[in-house]
Amino acid sequence: MTLGVSKVVGNMSVRAPTPAELNKPLLAMLVEIRNLRADLGHDEMYAKDLDALEESVHRVLRHVNGTIAAPGRSFLSLREIHVLREVAAGMSNKQIARRLGISEKTVRNHMTRIFTKLGASNRTEAVVSAMRAGLIRA
Repeated sequence: MTLGVSKVVGNMSVRAPTPAELNKPLLAMLVEIRNLRADLGHDEMYAKDLDALEESVHRVLRHVNGTIAAPGRSFLSLREIHVLREVAAGMSNKQIARRLGISEKTVRNHMTRIFTKLGASNRTEAVVSAMRAGLIRA
């Protein structure tokens, strides 16, 4: 799995990956961890290790995105999750703004941060990524 880091060639410096470049593979790891958990059932032999691995990935996500969150919590803010749930329900920015009692500009700002954190380029991709990572439900 590549993390989007440029290769070192000669004396050239290594480019640090952006949060978006790191988020996609990290979210994919969370999906795989959850798939493993589902495949293995409630096998206690693996449960603790999978929990520790999942928490480690969440910790890296929090670090990458510069957020401080409680262990086991999403790296998206609570408000970003609320906005994303409304997007998943098919609402426009204007409808979301009215429903949450915020301005349309604030909704756009939340969406920009959501796209960056999830490494998404559009609303559909953001919703799919968040659903696959278990951040929101259908």
